[in-house]
Amino acid sequence: MSSEEKTKVTVVIHGVPYKLSGTTDAKYVKRVAALVDQQMTNVERLYPRLDMARLAILSAVNISDEFLKSQELLDELMANHSLELSQATRAAHEEIQKLQEQLQATHKELLALQKDQSVMQEKIRKAEQQWERERSTIDHSMDELERLREERLKRQEDGRLLLEQVQRAQDLLSVSKEDNIRLKQQLKNTEEEKQVLKQNYDELRIEHDEWIKIIDKSSN
Repeated sequence: MSSEEKTKVTVVIHGVPYKLSGTTDAKYVKRVAALVDQQMTNVERLYPRLDMARLAILSAVNISDEFLKSQELLDELMANHSLELSQATRAAHEEIQKLQEQLQATHKELLALQKDQSVMQEKIRKAEQQWERERSTIDHSMDELERLREERLKRQEDGRLLLEQVQRAQDLLSVSKEDNIRLKQQLKNTEEEKQVLKQNYDELRIEHDEWIKIIDKSSN
């Protein structure tokens, strides 16, 4: 209904008909009139000797009193709601701050693990290169040993020295193998830790997004 259209309705208040017009709905006007009529009936029941003017004034006072009390209650409820909303918003912001700090810490740990992983991979690469060099040396020494055995009658002393060289090379090869195995195990453990931290990072990111949605809803 536009503001220019007026509603005309006849209501009865305390036995007297009144023709009212306004821009509000007819049902609403009748509800208001019924409320006034009920209030005047209640007052008349308490004070049966009052004339119509005094009865109307006292009824208006009672209605105004109820309105003001309702307004005060509404203001109190709005103030409490505003306080609770402010506290909830503050708590949510604090929680988001904590989550952001945890995300940053987790991100730093991931970067550190990635750096450590790169270092370990480089160590493994060098160890494998060393292993290849030592294996080549051993293969060459074994070939030389075979040749020297064929000439052992003439070069027995040289053969003994070469055997000692081979023994040293084999000892070094054994140490290199153990280092290689240990480094591979460390890399595996690091990869597992990286996966766990990645999972924690994803969970914190999801929780952070959920809190952002809650704050957005609260702000709206």
